[in-house]
Amino acid sequence: MDRSASTCSDQGTGSAAQPFCTVQSAVDAAQPGEIVLIANGTYSGFVVHHSGTPTAPITIKAQNYDPSGCDVCLYGNGTTPAATLDGVHDVRIQQLSLFSGANSDAVALAGAQSVTLDQDSVFLSPQNAGAAASAAVVRIGTGSSSIALTRSTLQVDATGYGLRVEPGTSGIQVASDTLGGDGQPALSVSGGSGVDIAGDSLWSWNASALTVDGSSIGVSVENTTLYTDVRGGPTAPVVSVAADSVAGVHEDYNALNVFPKSTPEYDWGGTPIATTAAFAAATTQGAHETDQVPVVSLASPSSEGSGLIDSGDAQAPGELSTDLYGNPRVRDPQVSATGSAGGYVDRGAIEFQDPIQDPVLTPASTGVVPFSVTVAPGPETAWKKALRVTVDFGDGTSPVSEPAGQGAEHIYTMPGRYTETAVTTDTDGSTHSSQHGVDVLTTTPVHALFSASSGAFASGAQGEVVPGYFTFSTVGTADAWEIRNERIDYGDGTSDALGTPYHSYRSIGVYHPSLTVTDLLGRTSTTTTTVIVGDELVPLSFADAYRSYDSSWAWAGDHAIPAHGTLRVSATTLQARNSGNDADAVVLNVSVPVARSVGYLTVFPEGTARPAAPTVSFTAGRSTSNQVTALIGKDGYIDLYNGSNSPLPLTIDTYATQNHNWEAFAYQPLAPSRILGLQGSGAAVAGRGSTSVSVTAAAGVPADARAVLLAVTASAGHGAGSVTVYGDSQKMPNTPALSWASGQTVENLVLVPLTNGKVVLHNGGSGQVLLRADVLGYDSQTMGSTVHLPVAPTLFLDTRHGFGAPARQLAPHQSLRVRVAGVGGLPTTGVAAATINVTVLGSTASGYLEVHPDGSSPVADVPAVHWATGQTVSGAWVTRVGADGYVDLYNGGSRPVSVVADLSGIDYLYSAPAS
Repeated sequence: MDRSASTCSDQGTGSAAQPFCTVQSAVDAAQPGEIVLIANGTYSGFVVHHSGTPTAPITIKAQNYDPSGCDVCLYGNGTTPAATLDGVHDVRIQQLSLFSGANSDAVALAGAQSVTLDQDSVFLSPQNAGAAASAAVVRIGTGSSSIALTRSTLQVDATGYGLRVEPGTSGIQVASDTLGGDGQPALSVSGGSGVDIAGDSLWSWNASALTVDGSSIGVSVENTTLYTDVRGGPTAPVVSVAADSVAGVHEDYNALNVFPKSTPEYDWGGTPIATTAAFAAATTQGAHETDQVPVVSLASPSSEGSGLIDSGDAQAPGELSTDLYGNPRVRDPQVSATGSAGGYVDRGAIEFQDPIQDPVLTPASTGVVPFSVTVAPGPETAWKKALRVTVDFGDGTSPVSEPAGQGAEHIYTMPGRYTETAVTTDTDGSTHSSQHGVDVLTTTPVHALFSASSGAFASGAQGEVVPGYFTFSTVGTADAWEIRNERIDYGDGTSDALGTPYHSYRSIGVYHPSLTVTDLLGRTSTTTTTVIVGDELVPLSFADAYRSYDSSWAWAGDHAIPAHGTLRVSATTLQARNSGNDADAVVLNVSVPVARSVGYLTVFPEGTARPAAPTVSFTAGRSTSNQVTALIGKDGYIDLYNGSNSPLPLTIDTYATQNHNWEAFAYQPLAPSRILGLQGSGAAVAGRGSTSVSVTAAAGVPADARAVLLAVTASAGHGAGSVTVYGDSQKMPNTPALSWASGQTVENLVLVPLTNGKVVLHNGGSGQVLLRADVLGYDSQTMGSTVHLPVAPTLFLDTRHGFGAPARQLAPHQSLRVRVAGVGGLPTTGVAAATINVTVLGSTASGYLEVHPDGSSPVADVPAVHWATGQTVSGAWVTRVGADGYVDLYNGGSRPVSVVADLSGIDYLYSAPAS
């Protein structure tokens, strides 16, 4: 039976395919000659109701027997023993671990005949204190006969008897057992008849080890060790035989000891007898009794020369040919045999065996497949006995048996971890079992599959990440058992054991951590993966942007950038390095109110080479704005270069920062979606007027979006003006998103914190203007699975010089496919969006440029930039990237133009482990 089997049923027949679930059901179904096999596990006890026959007993035993453990454990229920045999016959209970109930015996027999308890471990549980002081580990009750208790261990963990033999019992064999008692005898015979006690080890605390009373007859006690410790209770002899039973007891060849020594060793018919010598002198019993064996040796003759070895009576009634562990009774040639003729037995439950050493495994326990090993018997024993070794190599092949002088050879042909079991036997039958672990490794060092995953909040929504935090693991490694240790080099100058599989990177970038694996033979292999450490968006304020710099401020004087000069602005001024906001980049709106001459402005990190592509291009008398995500230089500054021949007025508004130390907002790109204006035209907004637009109603923008990225276009303005974009219900900031001169069409990106799911666009001019707004994406905390990786502006396209594309202008109404993934060492896969700046030059007619992910069609009327005839324009754009890592640029004009583009950052998608 097997309660753990998914197919078990107490309604079936107890087959291997459908075992019983409970022991009781299996025992109830057992018929004469059948065996109840109990699988490993813990079960309730049982009552035997059916009997076997002398030639076909019912057997109840463990399916897998391990004498060193409790593989099959049965417990009494409340006051019920673990096993009860009442009025049944011809039953065997073998190799079970049985525990008493709360106030009961562990095993109880009454009126039972021909019952054997063999190789069992039986325990009187600690719950049996107080009221259960009279409980017994095993009780053989009235009317029981032909009962054998052999090769078993009876242990008391509470006050009670070990074995209790009650009146009206007969034919009891107690052989090769260890029996314990506490406050009661280890073995008590009361009114029994024909009780053979042979080759046992008895011990008891605060009580006699053996008592016989109740007019017992035919009691034989031989070859047994007995020990009593009464230091904690009333004086009790080791052996106590009542006057009514003295004539019915035969005792000899036993070894006794008692603590303290002043305690008499016997009480024989009411007369205390101090020693074994005095016992032999005073009675006709015990001529071969001894009390000269140390207490420590009474349980086992653990060393050569013990007085217990070969000093017993081989013909003792009930003596077995094997000891507690199933070992044979053997002759020890190192001692003088003092026992009776006709055989050799030791006193006590354990027979001292030929001291056989472990066989030798050569050449080693670890090797590479095919791995040849030899298991050879150890050196000849002190008994001068020839040895034979039988080896099961643990790989499913048949065991190999070889005599002394020859080793059992074997070749392991498959990698694996095996347990080799060797049984060494001498010519007398003494055996010694030993095991070796054998590790057979693959021919090449194992390569673990190395994985890095972005850290996620335990309670966060799916996709929420902690920037810079990664966990590492080895997954899918079939041969992981070959690995001795694993060490990670995180790629940032630090390393650690895999036992600490998490790491926080201090700086953004692309890292290549590696895992070095060392196998059991010391061979190493290294596997490398890639992790992307990026930022999340931290809005400066949910209310409005912040004017960080204005060259017209009165207190500052005229700080226009000199012609061909550079303005250096600190991150602190830009609100990017204060209050713990140690940002990597800052999201700015850079505006040239009224340029004095044609030219351009380039924004780049301090300490780096100035890029060739401009950030803002302008013409004299016009207002120009552009959003830029500017990477901060290593010393905490950004540089702005004036590429014109005149001083350049300038304003800088800070919208947000990008920071890898904050768990903030991740960008989710969308296909452009118009929320204000119609196809081909804008919505008219009166001078000084405002319009409120719902953003979360637009496709793909969730209700919990915290900021939105808009592309805003103003055209057909009646006079000069500006537009300011801000969250609904918020105070209008003094930071216009874009400005225009009369008749000018301008566009810009605007990052707007959301409130109530709406944004407001305010026309700051005195005349009407047409406004269009398209949603490009949004920022969210709960839906985010991307990080932003800002970089110094990196050129990836210049059609004038054949960089990134053939050296020719982009023809009208044609698209140019350009790769952005992998630019400047950035990732080649997983790029969700790219922040680019495009510049159009050489126009001979007006037009516009659209940017969209490769593999998709252009989104009509959602341009990145417009231009007039002969005008050079620059504009920022955030675009989704095609699955192939490319974007397409579409010339919507009627004449060819040259295009220059640089990359200032990507949004990397953590949709899967970065491995």
